[in-house]
Amino acid sequence: MYNTLDSIIWMAEGKKYEDVVLMTASLARLLRQSISNEDETVLIGQEIQYVKSYLTIQKMRYKDKLEFEIQVDPSIMSAHIVKLVLQPIVENAIYHGLKYKETKGMLTVNRIPERSEMQCSR
Repeated sequence: MYNTLDSIIWMAEGKKYEDVVLMTASLARLLRQSISNEDETVLIGQEIQYVKSYLTIQKMRYKDKLEFEIQVDPSIMSAHIVKLVLQPIVENAIYHGLKYKETKGMLTVNRIPERSEMQCSR
């Protein structure tokens, strides 16, 4: 979170106002989801939105190193999943798979009925 706030300050100082708005909105969605005490489970669609917000922030931080793609079958979006279960997996994929690469990597979150996987391309 501190790195994200530092990035927002840096972008504001550089007058990158559209980026400031995008990153701040993504951070607000992340915080709203992470501190809400409502339920232990959420819809997969909500969890995917949370992961998209997280990845949007990371993509802005690692501009030349990260691309991402999320492919989820619409038929499972209303199923329940444990809240905040995907973000740590995605974070580890970035940290252990992409962070120290010299070239851009692709992180793919994929869930279709016949196949479930997460991939980092190096």
